[in-house]
Amino acid sequence: MPSGKIFALGLAIAALAFPAIAAPDEQQLGKAAGYPIGTRGSWFYDESVRVGSFSNLDKLLAHYTLSKSASPLPLAAAATEPKIEYGFENASYTLDDFLAISVSPACC
Repeated sequence: MPSGKIFALGLAIAALAFPAIAAPDEQQLGKAAGYPIGTRGSWFYDESVRVGSFSNLDKLLAHYTLSKSASPLPLAAAATEPKIEYGFENASYTLDDFLAISVSPACC
């Protein structure tokens, strides 16, 4: 193995040996305070409460909380199956085309 490749390999191994360094903005996002939850007026704009607030939106905004219906109704079947298509690079594809690509074992 050439010495340049050995040096690069050694450098890569050394870099992986050090523990991960936390993001530089974790203190700005409220880590030291335990990621506090903001108020209805500050949760979106105040960075010091952003992580705690987004993690607890159900406590801040009651209308974001879903609860089970007392009397659920079944959904009726569609009269006809909807035609789902999308375009990419000047070609049109169907949902079946997308699913055939997504589950293809060649991709993984």
